[in-house]
Amino acid sequence: MILGQALRLRNKARVKVKDACVLIGVPDEQGVLEEGEVFIQIEYNYWMTEDAGGVTKDQLKRLSNRQKHQLKMQKSISTAKTRLVVPGPILLTKNPCVHPGDIRKVQTLTQEKDPERFGKLAHLYNVIVFPTKGARPLQNMMSGGDLDGDVYMAIW
Repeated sequence: MILGQALRLRNKARVKVKDACVLIGVPDEQGVLEEGEVFIQIEYNYWMTEDAGGVTKDQLKRLSNRQKHQLKMQKSISTAKTRLVVPGPILLTKNPCVHPGDIRKVQTLTQEKDPERFGKLAHLYNVIVFPTKGARPLQNMMSGGDLDGDVYMAIW
């Protein structure tokens, strides 16, 4: 009985990783990325706010979860979005990762590396852009993943 509970806990446990994200994979339709290269740009004010926009801690405690969510969304809409281009190299895997061989170390495209190519992908954010070049698709090397809604985890 205890073993069963431990296995359930292992499967349900969520571990927060500081420099990581879980995003949907999309193809590079313009053919900008080279084989073994990805592009990740995160608009992180979308899910993270440091303060509650003028609401005191006592007031915040009395709000329902729905009200807190609405307040968070109002603040993120009203403030300027901050985008982070993930620097490489990164570890990338399909989520959930079922085999250690599914973890890939890849490079990322940043503005410093190639401003011209970066400009062609700068409008994409909160997704992982995979290359369309190469003998075998990068996403397919991770548990046979594809780009029809599969979720991938990046750690940098």
